[in-house]
Amino acid sequence: MSRKTFRQANRRGSILPLAVIVIVLLSIIGVGMLRCGLQARVYAARQANQIAAQVAADAGLVAAIAEINVKAAAMTDLSSLTKPGTVCAALSKPTDVALANCDATYSYQVSANSVMSVQDLTVTATGKCGGAQKQVVARITKGGGPFEYGVFTENGMTLKPGTVVDGYNSDVDKTKMNLPVKVGTNSTESDSISIGKDAVIKGDVAVGPGADPADVISASQATITGSSYALSEENEMPAVTVPTVLALMPVSPAPGKAAVITGSAKYSSLYLGKGDTLTVNGPVKLYVTGDVSLSNSAEIKINPVDPLASLTLYLGGNLYLKNGGMLNNTTMDPKRLMVYGLEGCTNVSLDTAAVFYGAMYTPEATVNIKSSMTIYGSVVANGLNQASSSDIHYDASLEDVTPDFYPTEYEIQRWWEE
Repeated sequence: MSRKTFRQANRRGSILPLAVIVIVLLSIIGVGMLRCGLQARVYAARQANQIAAQVAADAGLVAAIAEINVKAAAMTDLSSLTKPGTVCAALSKPTDVALANCDATYSYQVSANSVMSVQDLTVTATGKCGGAQKQVVARITKGGGPFEYGVFTENGMTLKPGTVVDGYNSDVDKTKMNLPVKVGTNSTESDSISIGKDAVIKGDVAVGPGADPADVISASQATITGSSYALSEENEMPAVTVPTVLALMPVSPAPGKAAVITGSAKYSSLYLGKGDTLTVNGPVKLYVTGDVSLSNSAEIKINPVDPLASLTLYLGGNLYLKNGGMLNNTTMDPKRLMVYGLEGCTNVSLDTAAVFYGAMYTPEATVNIKSSMTIYGSVVANGLNQASSSDIHYDASLEDVTPDFYPTEYEIQRWWEE
């Protein structure tokens, strides 16, 4: 063998180990990449299951709230929620409900937070997918009725010098006027809320969404003890509708000078003159398609002796109280006198020095307080104007009053994951 041939053979022999080393290295890299890919796939699958479980838990929460609102709207009995932690038997308590186009499932149950009512609930929703599980807990409460404010208007208000607006709770203590109160408007116009010299708002003042409170509120010589802020959204003021049974009643003749009403009735108008007294015994609803006018010391009087006596007045026209005429709620419980103004009610004129215990909801009317009338309750209206100072004492017990025409639903107050 020549030297040249030997060198060529020796070179070929040295390439083989290098090829083996390269193959081994590539195999190791390949196995590593396959392992990384497998781990990534497993991780991705786990993450997908976690996400799907979370989505399922959220879906269970939404489904629970929807069922609660449907049952509440249909007046389904939720009385099993009488003790904190009690599971609501009236609800379906579904288990492992499958989500569409997904392997995930959800379950939920609802329990009470308070022994007082079913207004405050806890929903626990669980989502599952594969080996993953997520749990969401939410505290939900039923939205309040129209009387969350001492005074609220759509288009502004004028409070005269020296007026005091404060709060109390007649269910707790009728004498302690120390609760903070809210006054507000949906308006964003400049000086929509005008508060006179030395007037005092013992609480907060809210203005329309996006507005500058300093622009909307004119109160340079008044005192606001709380905060002034803009609402996040407009306060809902739905139109008043009369209960069907009451609306379909035949029109009754106007009551006499000393009539006693023990049941609901419908009138075309209601006028009480000098010395006339209309006494309300038992729970009474009156629908007056026209105006209500009380003058010359006339009164609609709620009997203080009857523990069930109350008056709900639906106004198709305007309300005029003058010359000593008054809605006399002698029980001194504002919840027992409700005044609701329909679309045709555009003017509520309080031109009499008196004390009014009750709540007014007249979304199309301007309430004009022309004399020094002290109000215990709440006023919600299109507008409010004072001709003289008149104190308004908001009764916080009215927060629980929800008329049939006012939509309320359960909403999430806060939520957390467990």
